Amino acid sequence: MGTAPNGYQTPKTNWAGGNIPSASDFNRIEGNIYAVEEGSRTIDPAQTPNSNVGNLRQFLDWFANRIKAITGKTNWYDAPSKTLEDLNTHINAAAPHSGHAPLNHTHSINEITNLFNAFYAGTTTNSGNNYSVTANGITSYTDGLCVVVKINTDSTGAATLNINGLGAKPIKKSNGSDVTNLKANGIYTLRYNATNGNFILQGEGGEGTAQPADVLSGKTFTNDSGTFTGTMPNKVGSGTVITPGTSDIAIPQGYYGGALTDGKVKGDANLVSSNIRSGVSIFGVTGNYFFELKPGENVAYRYPDRIPFTYGTPTRVIEKIVYGTGIIRIKFDLSLYNSGATVYGQIYKNNSPYGTLRSTNSTSDVTFVEDISVTANDRIQLYVWVSNTLYTGSCYNFKICVEAYPIL
Repeated sequence: MGTAPNGYQTPKTNWAGGNIPSASDFNRIEGNIYAVEEGSRTIDPAQTPNSNVGNLRQFLDWFANRIKAITGKTNWYDAPSKTLEDLNTHINAAAPHSGHAPLNHTHSINEITNLFNAFYAGTTTNSGNNYSVTANGITSYTDGLCVVVKINTDSTGAATLNINGLGAKPIKKSNGSDVTNLKANGIYTLRYNATNGNFILQGEGGEGTAQPADVLSGKTFTNDSGTFTGTMPNKVGSGTVITPGTSDIAIPQGYYGGALTDGKVKGDANLVSSNIRSGVSIFGVTGNYFFELKPGENVAYRYPDRIPFTYGTPTRVIEKIVYGTGIIRIKFDLSLYNSGATVYGQIYKNNSPYGTLRSTNSTSDVTFVEDISVTANDRIQLYVWVSNTLYTGSCYNFKICVEAYPIL
């Protein structure tokens, strides 16, 4: 902001009742009036006006800023190159005059129109792929001539256009190849290329990111690089069959139309819950089949390790779930490491005593055999203990036997 005028003193603004003005007060008041009128000050033309409200210092700065903007001079106080009156006189002077360049062109109005405007020539007629149209105002094929036509019937090969009988000219794509796929009732914009003597179809050109592997074999397409032929195998009607197995199988590459005759994953009518063992899921089908169990000598399950123990109360050492209903045969061996006590064993079912209480004081393995009834998902358990915890008992060779089929 510009400076205050030279000699200006800050006025007293806190006068109160009973204050007596002194000589210095009167001198300050008179001096400030004089300073406003006669005191020198510095204007700041960098201050840009932003409203029509401001103080005297702001208005002086703003006036300097606008004067500088109007004259275009470095300083607001520099003399302008031309006065507003000079400019007014120049503008009102008859043309041509100093600084006014007359139009100088060799093109006719018709030629200029041809260059910048598109003639809508209407609907074509044809003889095969040779199209003709009549358009008012076109007397020659000039470079850049733009014409819009409506095609009356599909083309079946390289097309030409003849306007007003001036001669048939090939219709080309921007890449120079023939246009062969004009469509009935399609409206097309063409520009004449005098260098090559043909019409260039406007707005046509290949673009996109598709690659040959993305497009069906034998089908053509365009992308940013040009025209290509697809390589994707056509699997329509191929009868491709995928038979499920124990590991994932890749689907052969290609296009499938969605019909079973194109390709399928083979199904099986036997893939139902009643054919799958309970607790097993195959391809999302959960089984509910339980085997009918009968006692026999085929070992369905065996715990092979010898288990030493010194438990003084019944303690579970083996547990197995059965997946069938019927009767099973259980075998297990009991013995002592040292004589002097009794070792006990008993079959439990679902944490409750079920079988016969077995015991021996032998230091050699004694085999016990027992048939018990079970229902699918029963928990068959062996509990063991000794009469004196100072002695070590042993259980060994626990087996579940059935007549014909393994259950575990």
